[in-house]
Amino acid sequence: MLPYIIIGDLKIPVFSFGLSIVFLVFLFLCIKSAEEKGLGENTGIEISLLIAFSTITFSKIPLGVIYGWKISSILKFWETGHSLFSALIIGTTIIFIYSKIKRVDFYELLSVLTYPTFFSLSLYRIFVCLPTGCCYGFPSRFGITFSQESYASRDLGVAAAKLFPSQIIEAILFFICGTISYFKRKDKAENNIQLFLLLLTLERIIAEFIRRDIKEKIIKAGDYGISVWLVLSIILFSATSIYFNLLKPYIKSFREKMKGNGTKIFKIGAIAFLLFSQLVMCSDKKSNVDFSAVENSLRSAFSLSYTAMFVSYIFLKIKGFLGSCIYRDGENKIVVDCEFDVRILSAEKIKTRGTCDFSSFQNSITFSNCKLQMNGTNFYGEITGNTTLKEQSEVYIDNVTVSVIKSLYSNFTAEITETRSSLVSIQGESTRIFKISGKIKIEKTEISAEKIFLLDEGVERIGVMIDGSVSIKGCKNSNLDVKTENFVYFDEQGCPSGSAEINGEKIYFSSKELYTQNKKLSSPCRGEKSECYLLYF
Repeated sequence: MLPYIIIGDLKIPVFSFGLSIVFLVFLFLCIKSAEEKGLGENTGIEISLLIAFSTITFSKIPLGVIYGWKISSILKFWETGHSLFSALIIGTTIIFIYSKIKRVDFYELLSVLTYPTFFSLSLYRIFVCLPTGCCYGFPSRFGITFSQESYASRDLGVAAAKLFPSQIIEAILFFICGTISYFKRKDKAENNIQLFLLLLTLERIIAEFIRRDIKEKIIKAGDYGISVWLVLSIILFSATSIYFNLLKPYIKSFREKMKGNGTKIFKIGAIAFLLFSQLVMCSDKKSNVDFSAVENSLRSAFSLSYTAMFVSYIFLKIKGFLGSCIYRDGENKIVVDCEFDVRILSAEKIKTRGTCDFSSFQNSITFSNCKLQMNGTNFYGEITGNTTLKEQSEVYIDNVTVSVIKSLYSNFTAEITETRSSLVSIQGESTRIFKISGKIKIEKTEISAEKIFLLDEGVERIGVMIDGSVSIKGCKNSNLDVKTENFVYFDEQGCPSGSAEINGEKIYFSSKELYTQNKKLSSPCRGEKSECYLLYF
């Protein structure tokens, strides 16, 4: 086994060549996994690049510190000597920072990486470790002879020794772990993370018995022992399981109790604090809430969720009518020629015609390059772009342009991207609740929302409940953390009614005004005079 590929006078390190193959596979799998989770292609690309750069660049540091390597040797990331568990810790830290910056669920991001990591580690053992001679096994007559320039020969000082191919065994183990994780990928993110750490620990236990290069052992018994890495793996799995299964439910229960009536001690303490604050305050505290930003955020959240729900209804109808008024045109194309009963258009019959490229995989159906026209008595609109339907009622809108050319209320063109829309509840014949998160662009205005619940009561009555950030760039530049206790509704003038906690401060709104508690500060509702659209059709 040679650590170099020699072509004439050209000497290419196998490590760099093999690592390139591993990275390309890791990139592809991360994109696929992120799209399946509804996080979008861009998220898959970004996290794979961040993980690859950070782990390759910095995962040699712990071993370098342990063995006193020169800084120049530590910085040679293109050579072998990387630590798997160092990469795991560094990668997790990077993903945590990324989740906070991008406002994406941390556990969902970790879940995205589970099976791509295992499959990439399998390839890493074959294309990097095996050719370069790292992660080698015990002497064996059924072993492999590595070259003098290999890591094994330099480490042992014996070029001719036959060593057990532990790299191949580990590659098989990692592949098995990846396969298990792949088939379990639709479980909850927390379950995926626990399964990943459990499989990693089991793989490490086997690796401790077949590898000879592991020197960081804290317990030794002849040639065998328990390394610090195995102990770390067990600790990580145990701590994670304890947190998810014991501590997290307890913390959630405690918070819910605090949100409710609370204990007498809590009530007394809260009253005492309020009395004290009133005594020491010399003047009323001024609110720093921009009422126009609040109103525009509510309007924008409604516009995003309402338009996404409309697109969801159309594609759920198309899925439901496959085989009736929707037929195949060749192997990968469908022709739509239907009349749909669309709830949010006053149950008006909408003639929908057009084409889509069609593909299916397991429980998901992808409609791409769609060109649809919808025509009714009081409505005409067009939809173009790509969506994926998962399970029975989950729609991932990758990139869709909606043009409403004629309606009773709004005429507009909007582009929805990286948006996840799930029908989470059906109550009786009339009520539907969607959970929506994603982005929309209306002319030059970009809107993104972290989590919105949209209530469709089937009587032209639509409410939104917001739980997370709402960001606007364009009509009004703002980024507010919005939490509404109940569903917020809009009247004919486009004014909201309800209440919300905005950046930690309680704001109330009615058809006439927005105001703080006890009406210390207030502002008239501007409705249709607001800077941002309220899309309704």
